[in-house]
Amino acid sequence: MIRGSISYEARKRTIEWLNDMQSAGEFEGFDEDKMNFEKLPDDEVQYYFLEWYCTQDKIDNDEFESDTEILNERARLLRL
Repeated sequence: MIRGSISYEARKRTIEWLNDMQSAGEFEGFDEDKMNFEKLPDDEVQYYFLEWYCTQDKIDNDEFESDTEILNERARLLRL
């Protein structure tokens, strides 16, 4: 899923979230359990951003209510 280049801020926040999830053991038994997310190319981080981090369900639940930068980045990537 290559749509465009993910912004620095969205990349950074997605990787932080993935690292937090990994540290909490949320990926136990999955490939992500041993991944070094900082080394992923932008297109893979973008996948995690759109499909795992900033999902429509989370938006619908107001998890990103005041985070216009992240919401705008999601909208931009989906338009590409």
